[in-house]
Amino acid sequence: MARFDKKRITIPEGIEVFVGDGKIRVKGPKGENSFPLASKVEVLEHDKTLAFTTKYKEHVSKVGLSYRLLLGLIKGVQEGYSKTLELRGVGYRWSVKDDTVAMQLGFSHPVACSIPQGVKVKIEKNLLTLEGVDKQEIGETAARIRRQRKLEPYKGKGIRYLGETIVLKAGKAGKK
Repeated sequence: MARFDKKRITIPEGIEVFVGDGKIRVKGPKGENSFPLASKVEVLEHDKTLAFTTKYKEHVSKVGLSYRLLLGLIKGVQEGYSKTLELRGVGYRWSVKDDTVAMQLGFSHPVACSIPQGVKVKIEKNLLTLEGVDKQEIGETAARIRRQRKLEPYKGKGIRYLGETIVLKAGKAGKK
């Protein structure tokens, strides 16, 4: 069958996993998260281990997906996820008020971007760090903020992920 069929996940100490109502909920020191279980996927529970299986050949891919989602949830509630964005440009700045990030990005108006409930924001000079237990939510929020001012290819101004490299284009050559 599949590589993940009946492959066991050992639940670490301090993590609680609840299976029921077509959902899997994981609770840990950093918070709580859940995901819906696919309809034809079964969960096998034994002591502190879980395994996923299915009888239907067309749902084998959902077994592997459920396996990886559960591993991601466990890591999220145990360690958490974070993404750091870097702001480059003269006069560019950002600040946090309540659940929105207000940004001055060289436009004639400030740009505001809302932050979802489970995401924490920290700002240090030109770095903005997003932290939370849900990897997808962190990634979507970072992408939404980054989309407000894409990188400019000649000077490299804009919002980028920390450590992201950009190949700058050559400017126009001067007249001779």
